[in-house]
Amino acid sequence: MKVGIFLTSQHPPGSDMVAALEGQYAMTRLARDRGWDAVATGQHYLSEGVRQLQLIPLLGRLAAEAGEMTGIAGILLAGLHNPVEVAECVASLDAIWRGNFVFGVGLGYRDVEFDAFGVPRGQRVRRGGAQYSRPRSQGRPLRAFAGGMGGAAMPTEQSPTDRIHHQEPIAERAKKATKSTDPERAVAAVVDAIAREGQVTRLEAARQNRGKALREWITVFLLGLAIILLGLAMVGLYWQVHEMIAVYGPIRDQAKAANKTAEAANKTAEAATRLSEAADQSLLSVQRAWIAPRLAYFLAEPVVGKQVEMWIEYRNTGRNPADDVVGEFKALAIRPSDFDDGSETRSKMRAFAEQCQAYSQWSGGNVIYPTFESARSYLVGFKLPDDLVDKDVARGEKLILVQYCFRYRTFEIPRHSLVCYYYRKGVSVRNNLNLCEFEQKAN
Repeated sequence: MKVGIFLTSQHPPGSDMVAALEGQYAMTRLARDRGWDAVATGQHYLSEGVRQLQLIPLLGRLAAEAGEMTGIAGILLAGLHNPVEVAECVASLDAIWRGNFVFGVGLGYRDVEFDAFGVPRGQRVRRGGAQYSRPRSQGRPLRAFAGGMGGAAMPTEQSPTDRIHHQEPIAERAKKATKSTDPERAVAAVVDAIAREGQVTRLEAARQNRGKALREWITVFLLGLAIILLGLAMVGLYWQVHEMIAVYGPIRDQAKAANKTAEAANKTAEAATRLSEAADQSLLSVQRAWIAPRLAYFLAEPVVGKQVEMWIEYRNTGRNPADDVVGEFKALAIRPSDFDDGSETRSKMRAFAEQCQAYSQWSGGNVIYPTFESARSYLVGFKLPDDLVDKDVARGEKLILVQYCFRYRTFEIPRHSLVCYYYRKGVSVRNNLNLCEFEQKAN
């Protein structure tokens, strides 16, 4: 069984026939790519309610899209046309389709078509059937089948040798045929000539196909030979690489050993560097300057409305001078409950401590020499704000809290010491203030 697609090529009035024709091409290509065997289309004139493309030009165009599919005229209304014209057109289609063409013959049945062509309906059998039933004695005419109200017989085959060596030009055979007084014999001669031309075309196509197959076989052979040679080359390369690995194996091992030695040397150097840095830090720790407060006091008891003067005694307990020594303080009058962690007072104290630690750029200051081998101390005095002492401070309900920040340099490195003292009436003595339990920091 062979399966084909029939294209009606009929479209509603007002359709874009160019776009519709592109759709017919697409359907043909799809059927070709899916392996269908044939494509066919039919013929009508003056169709009502549709627009239709004509069979002969459409089949000629579809041949360009169909590939190896069979073209089928299914069917051509032979009863409406001149037999010579039909024979020439069908022969042209057979050549366009490279001999892979089937000619379907029909008589027709619509009065409007017979009237338009001026053909009496009663003559349709003689015009459309009998004229195409004769050519069967010589050669192989077109493959044909009957459709509609009539039929066409299939002629016998002639040997390929006879078809090749006993053919005349189509024009000569057509000329001889037209001299006959019998129109049926004239048409038979023309159809016979067309069949011979189609057979020659098919034989030429077969010859070309054989040449193509030979070329493909040679290509496959050469490709296989190239793959074999490439495989041999790869095997040779593999053994060369294997030999190189065997030769250079000891060298590679020596290189690995050298790398390990270098890594060990690097680790030793890094360890030595760390030891050196640790030694330097130890030396700095031992030899650096250390500013440390010794005690703090007020010159007089705090009195409401009077400014309080405070002094701090401090020493350099290190082994080298402290350069650029400066200081600053912050004083607060607070209630004991304000010492709680998270209070506003603690936030202010913490902010002052962070400022003391972060400060690294300043100019001026004093030089404080070491005092660790003597009882000598240094003093720094300053006055607290005028409004710090109020009645609550005088009654002991509030206490005075003072933070002091020493900043200095030792071996050009910025350092700091942060100290915190407080005074509360009835708890502290003015000449030896109490140390806070927090915010005592030094680096």
